[in-house]
Amino acid sequence: GLQKLRKKELEILRGNGTGERKKFERIYDYDTYNDLGNPDKSPSLARPVLGGSEAMPYPRRCRSGHPQSEQKGGVYVPRDENFSEVKQVTFSAKTLRSVLHALVPSLQTVLVDAKLGFPYFTAIDSLFDEGVPLPKQDVFHAFRTIVPRLVKAVTQGAHNILQFEVPEMLERDKFSWFRDEEFGRQTLAGLNPLSIQLVTALEKKKLFILDYHDLFLPYVHKIRELEDTTMYASRTVFFLTPDDTLRPLAIELTRPASPTKPQWKQVFSPAWDATGAWLWKLAKAHALAHDSGYHQLVSHW
Repeated sequence: GLQKLRKKELEILRGNGTGERKKFERIYDYDTYNDLGNPDKSPSLARPVLGGSEAMPYPRRCRSGHPQSEQKGGVYVPRDENFSEVKQVTFSAKTLRSVLHALVPSLQTVLVDAKLGFPYFTAIDSLFDEGVPLPKQDVFHAFRTIVPRLVKAVTQGAHNILQFEVPEMLERDKFSWFRDEEFGRQTLAGLNPLSIQLVTALEKKKLFILDYHDLFLPYVHKIRELEDTTMYASRTVFFLTPDDTLRPLAIELTRPASPTKPQWKQVFSPAWDATGAWLWKLAKAHALAHDSGYHQLVSHW
């Protein structure tokens, strides 16, 4: 009896490729991406269909049953995968847009001023400890409700103070980002665990590399032309320790030749003198910036 019920349930879950999906359904019926363009408006807006062909078998999406090119009724997501009511409120684009519309003018001078920056490392702590003074607004409570893990508190007084939530990593150990162990951990458990590769030339398979040399090298000079901005291409080599953690061994930073300067490259490694130790920390900061930038511009995109 249970086998028959299970078979019937699977038939319902898989769908039969017909009908238009409703929000209350939990049918995992897949279809091609055929709504990326707008050929109904102009032939120049036509886009290729993704998924379901030999040339482009993936990606695929949950079939909605809407007519091709005409988006009626929004995107279908099975109810098991859909946001709960609480999460939907948290990520409500309409609510967030209205709050940010009022909040951004207050934040733009203190948070997004490209020339402001942080004069020293401990100034970053002020975001969590002292907060950012802001003009009085009535939207801070809603903003704190919508993004609870970003904003810790908004205190009322002579000035509104926007205080950010302390990252869990810093709550456990304020100086963990200094350490090589945390640098290796973030390579696998951070924003972008997809780029690290095994150095296959070695038989014991203990060395790994994070290589952003050839990829970023063509953009180095263009980025360095920006005011108060620097950039290098990087390669980072890791060793797999007996306790199965990654320990960074060396980081190579490269600046290609320009009309006025020859090529510059240098390999940094862990050091115990003050100058060498800080150069090593800065080299790790460059490598992590490349890793997160690749995630935002390539992997995530």
